[in-house]
Amino acid sequence: MVKKDKVFEYSVNEVPPASHLFVLSVQHVLLMCVSLGFPVIFANQIGLSTELTSTFISISMFAAGLGSIIQSVGLPFIGSGYLCPNVCGPSYFSLSLTAAWIGGFPLMRGMIIIAGLVEMAIAPMIQKLRNVFPTFIIGLVVAMVCISVIKSSITSFFGLAFHGDAIRSLDIFIGMFSLIIMVLSNI
Repeated sequence: MVKKDKVFEYSVNEVPPASHLFVLSVQHVLLMCVSLGFPVIFANQIGLSTELTSTFISISMFAAGLGSIIQSVGLPFIGSGYLCPNVCGPSYFSLSLTAAWIGGFPLMRGMIIIAGLVEMAIAPMIQKLRNVFPTFIIGLVVAMVCISVIKSSITSFFGLAFHGDAIRSLDIFIGMFSLIIMVLSNI
């Protein structure tokens, strides 16, 4: 007789057992900690000073918290009413970086504001658009986002800031250690 794997599924308003809540809360905190790496990488790529980098990270944390609150309040036409983490993700990373290089922070902020308004406008239609965008199209979009961050990922992996910089063994060690941790975490 084949033993069937346990599947843990919970409805929207069902509260999981305390042991599952603990593991899920650790996962939630780790997800938010990982998302703090994007502002650090972003600040490094555009050459912000230490003071501006710390301010940038603080503002990113404040914006993520405010976004999570707005998402969870459940106002009409704004948010889902569920406590979802609002974190900095890789989908806007390369575009924000390009905008910051071309036009500085004003262009980047304007781009993010317009993108947020467009997302808010199309959010009610997402369920209806599922039939328009099959799974392989969504996979292609995710792959394109991943491909778009390759250049900044490689330069960060090897600790390169300028063309012609020497690659240090410490930077390679840190990059490999980080990559191994990410792979093992996913496995």
